[in-house]
Amino acid sequence: MPDIKWSKTELRFLEAFRLSLKNETVFWKYGLKESEWSALMKEAQKNLVLPMIYETVYPLERFPLETMASFKQSAIEQVLTQIQRENTFRSVYSLILHEGCKPIVLKGIICRHTYPLPDHRQSWDEDIWIQKEEFEICDKVLVSNGFKRISPMEDHEIVYKEQKSQLIIEVHTSLFPQESKAYGSLNGYFKDVEIKKIQIEDTEYYTLNDTDHLFYLICHMYKHFLHFGAGIRQLTDILMYAKAYKVDWERLWKQCKEIHADLFVAALFSIGRKYLDMETTFPEEWMKQAREEEALLKDILDAGMQAQTSSARIHSATMTLNAVEKGKQGKKSSVWKSLFPSVESLKSRYKYVDKRMYLLPIAWAHRIVYYLVNQKSKKSLKKTIQIGKNRIELLKRIGIIEVK
Repeated sequence: MPDIKWSKTELRFLEAFRLSLKNETVFWKYGLKESEWSALMKEAQKNLVLPMIYETVYPLERFPLETMASFKQSAIEQVLTQIQRENTFRSVYSLILHEGCKPIVLKGIICRHTYPLPDHRQSWDEDIWIQKEEFEICDKVLVSNGFKRISPMEDHEIVYKEQKSQLIIEVHTSLFPQESKAYGSLNGYFKDVEIKKIQIEDTEYYTLNDTDHLFYLICHMYKHFLHFGAGIRQLTDILMYAKAYKVDWERLWKQCKEIHADLFVAALFSIGRKYLDMETTFPEEWMKQAREEEALLKDILDAGMQAQTSSARIHSATMTLNAVEKGKQGKKSSVWKSLFPSVESLKSRYKYVDKRMYLLPIAWAHRIVYYLVNQKSKKSLKKTIQIGKNRIELLKRIGIIEVK
């Protein structure tokens, strides 16, 4: 692995973020330059935690309130819209319950209320998991209350958006795409799970029991990590949830080992202790197995959140997924096969292939010429390959890809 290099902005961000998890204020003896404050706020925006960081730093005596006014305004707006989104979700969830359905709430509002200032922890969407026979009723309630479908009906999750609050609700009929060779098998862990109720303010929500919900959060982060990376909010959702609820660690650890995520999870909790001052009941004997924590944390910060990630990093997901899938089959992955993927992948980009399979060679040529002729794409391809190789090496070192 290459040497880990931290910028001053990243180090300041980590310190401020660590304190935000306790609702504390930073104490920096010497003031920052205006450009340094701006860089810190942009790092917070990249990771979608601007309200949390702003709340932590603005009480500083040397904080330049006037020049940071735009960030202040943005932080306030994000908090207000988060309140609006949560109110919208609470209202429509109650209506779905009234119709006799029992949608299981995942992540989102459940995790948000483990933070000291829930409305400062931004989440644009809420996830509910329903039985297939409940879908028609659930769909009717959402559509009749201002939500619009924005994804195909045949997917394992159907995405809805409400225009006024901009709330997105993802309705799952299965938690992971069954066809995925990398993580489709994770669905098997959530058959016949125990469900519980949780009270948040004046509303009761159905959700997974404590251990299965934490395992789901881990699996969700694991899935994103296999693609182009996971963000720091996913990490702290896991840590905050583990701190707030009672977990059957023996069962969770066994499941993590079965999916080759045990060292990954040990590293997450070790990062929590070393870098974020987060103590949980995660067993010490397993914490000692952690490795590559610094490299993993750097990868998490580099990834940011989905909307903020570079195109080169997004494209590198093809390489990492291919490597994991081949690893499960006991085969070696190929860089070029990853960069020039399957027919199904090509169909999504070159629509003429879907209708006329005999044009497949033209699609291959189209893709190859695009990379060879376009100078910008050449640089992007080179960066994609480097990111992909580095991330595959990290996956191997933390045990997700088994090295034989």
